[in-house]
Amino acid sequence: MLYYQYEAYYKFYTGQLEKADDSGIPANATTRRPPLERCDSGQIPVFRDGDWVIVEDHFWRPTFVEINYDAGRPLSSYETVDIGLLRRDRFPQYPVLPMICNSLLATVTISQKVKFVQKKFAYLTNLHSQIASMAIFEAIDSPREHELDVKPNIVYEYAFEVQSLVLNIRQCLDYLVQLTCVLVDFPNYEKTRRLRFDSIGSLLGKKGTGTIERSIVEGDGKDFGRDHTRFLEIANELFNSFKHCLMSVETHSSFGVPYPTVTSYFALNNDYNSVIHYHNHNLYHFVMGFQDCVLRVLDNQRRWLSRRAT
Repeated sequence: MLYYQYEAYYKFYTGQLEKADDSGIPANATTRRPPLERCDSGQIPVFRDGDWVIVEDHFWRPTFVEINYDAGRPLSSYETVDIGLLRRDRFPQYPVLPMICNSLLATVTISQKVKFVQKKFAYLTNLHSQIASMAIFEAIDSPREHELDVKPNIVYEYAFEVQSLVLNIRQCLDYLVQLTCVLVDFPNYEKTRRLRFDSIGSLLGKKGTGTIERSIVEGDGKDFGRDHTRFLEIANELFNSFKHCLMSVETHSSFGVPYPTVTSYFALNNDYNSVIHYHNHNLYHFVMGFQDCVLRVLDNQRRWLSRRAT
């Protein structure tokens, strides 16, 4: 059966859909054929009161760009990494912030967050397989009071667990930025009691251009290994989309197949006249990018120490 689709609010024609099953008419669709052949340039059919009418096409439409992260290595290369404190080749020795923070605790936290992300990823791959094998998705709510109070719909649970993974990745990146500031500019910290950068977002902004901190964290391709995959930029925007962008809720009930994904929408300052970024990432690649990024930043920090010592 051929169905003709229209935009949910303004009802203008958007395209056609062919379905082999008889499960009924899809939402925002009709079997009535739109009179496209009678439309002049600049006109479009609109579905009103059960029939199509031709109007001038002055409808606003958003502009989308899809972003797909690629870690630069095959999905099959994924394996867990160990940056625990017993791996003395991983973390450099950071100065302690007197009366504020024992930097050793920060390295413990980063190490544990990497483990947490890898554990969360394993859980998400299993949850994804569970959802993919379901013939019918679970109910979103129940007419019986309190029946589902602590049982979110499994597809939404997947989306919220993915957000938890991204949150911990972002926190780990921010800690690495702050530790880099401590490492390279501790005398200035002792004078000002302030770190120059507190997050990956501030470091990637104009203030971070040309700084040694940015050279270490992002890499310059010369003295320090560079992030050629744009992981830092993509991870930062993805996190901000969850935190700030109302449109991101549009992806909470979507489900990627055949592999687990992390998806969201991002419009800068919620200005939907600007180009909207549709983040659609293979979760394997995203987690591999995180692993590679952490190892690269730690290596760059050790390189900086070696250069300073010579």
